Amino acid sequence: MLTTRKRSILFFMNGSSHAMTTWQTRIYCHETAITTDQMPIRRGLFQGDSLSPLWFCIAMNPLSHRLNSTSYGYNIKGGNGRDFKINHTIHGRSGRKLIGATKNQLDQMLKIVEGFSVDIGMEFGLDKCRTVNIVKGQMQQCGFELQDGRYIEPMGKEDTYKYLGVKQTQRIVHGAMKAELTEEFRRRIRLLTKTKLNSKNLFKAINTFAVSVLGYSFGIIKWSNTDIANLERKVRTLLTREHKHHPRSAVERTTVPRRLGGRGLTDIAKQQDQQIRNLRRYFHMKANISELHRIICDADNFTPLLLREQRSLYTGDMRMRPTWNTSTI
Repeated sequence: MLTTRKRSILFFMNGSSHAMTTWQTRIYCHETAITTDQMPIRRGLFQGDSLSPLWFCIAMNPLSHRLNSTSYGYNIKGGNGRDFKINHTIHGRSGRKLIGATKNQLDQMLKIVEGFSVDIGMEFGLDKCRTVNIVKGQMQQCGFELQDGRYIEPMGKEDTYKYLGVKQTQRIVHGAMKAELTEEFRRRIRLLTKTKLNSKNLFKAINTFAVSVLGYSFGIIKWSNTDIANLERKVRTLLTREHKHHPRSAVERTTVPRRLGGRGLTDIAKQQDQQIRNLRRYFHMKANISELHRIICDADNFTPLLLREQRSLYTGDMRMRPTWNTSTI
């Protein structure tokens, strides 16, 4: 006799397998305006389906448990002699990152992942896979050969990879990320200024479509006061060039809410301060119940969050924000 829990799981799996047989898509070529017929999706998870994230987690949980059951991993050293071992991270879009204390540990974890992948019918996307071996601060060129003879190439000294939208190798590449985000920020504003939107909708579109590009980097990328001021200046310059903003208009009025007579542009500096405060509050709160977050708070004195500091540095006063030496980044 099946219990209610087992019946629910069985019903879920049967319904899921039926839903997957109905997955179809079309491919459209913009240049030639050609659309293919409906093509069935026979493997993988269908992006856009509401159940796909849940299926992904169900498929990856056994692998995560297997990796955590090993003795492999890198120790994050915190204060008071405490440390925490971590050997992998998993994200739906950015994939899996394996972290070992030695090259041998990394190879052993790769073998575990390879075996698990074969069992569930998942393949390595070698074009997106690279290995990084760091010995005494120096990158070593050591790849990994899979059982089927294919080879995972090592990263070069000048190469970077993007994980969760952030370029990194041994550390986050702050300079390259700021340049990339700034260019995308300007590109989106230029696109919006070419539209026929009125003033209210134009600034609303800038806040949602352009400023959001920068939002996820606050607390991760080291933006200096000068960097933020330059971003705000770029907005005014682009708006003036397209006759959307008077060159002699008061700078302060740009970020004043429209109900108070301003133009309603998001204050980028205040948004960064608010996000950093929220992140600091979150980590310090989680540190009370999570050993990993506690160790991170003990060890972090180099990110924009400065989690080791017990007193918040972000009180809303612009003079209180730390100034980063961008010449060393």
